[in-house]
Amino acid sequence: MIYTLEQLKEELAAAINTTLKQAIATPASFVFPPDTSLGDLSLPCFALAKELQTNPVSLAQRICESFT
Repeated sequence: MIYTLEQLKEELAAAINTTLKQAIATPASFVFPPDTSLGDLSLPCFALAKELQTNPVSLAQRICESFT
């Protein structure tokens, strides 16, 4: 079975939504970074933080901690 990028995005969005206890992240939320040295896929937290009325850095830390 081939694991597609869309499947990965769907699973990541679901995990983030579980962490945040809100359906806020979607597969479309993920983008390709402008520089490949920054990784293969990214989630810009500024828009999500604005919607949640929180600091983007603390939001990013919260999401990262849920994956470790």
